[in-house]
Amino acid sequence: MRFNGKSVEKIGLFTKTYGNKGAIEFSPDNIFLSFNQKEWILVDVQQELIPFFVESILPKGKKLIVRLRHITNLNQAENLTKKSVFAYQNNEDENTEDSLEDFFGFWVIDKKTNKELGKFTAISDGQANPLMIISGKKEILVPLNGDFISEINTSEKQILLNLPEGFLDI
Repeated sequence: MRFNGKSVEKIGLFTKTYGNKGAIEFSPDNIFLSFNQKEWILVDVQQELIPFFVESILPKGKKLIVRLRHITNLNQAENLTKKSVFAYQNNEDENTEDSLEDFFGFWVIDKKTNKELGKFTAISDGQANPLMIISGKKEILVPLNGDFISEINTSEKQILLNLPEGFLDI
């Protein structure tokens, strides 16, 4: 499976919430699995892979307790329970170390109209589904998922979006 041009594999399942501050219990598919904090994982939410940044990981027997950036309360964590979790495969020819913050300041362009929407300036806080904040003539919020991000061109410092018809009219 691929996400934004990179190979991903299913690594486990978020099974239940842990505490009331947004931590989630993770059950790995493979007991020898290792992924690190400060990495991106992808969660299958309604058949879309949504990226989340891993803030911390604590072992709990054969399971892990995971804290994700922007998941700060019980309700947000409950929305991710019983969801499959994917991670980037560590292929030597693919750079999986990029953080979305590395793309702050990139121009965001609507691929269909070739119109510049503004610059990618931040990621929203406190959302179950993180949003890209684009600052231009008006602030635009776009979900950070594979269906909207068409391409990231690092040499031109551009992010090309594939927005649905009428998205910008809302």
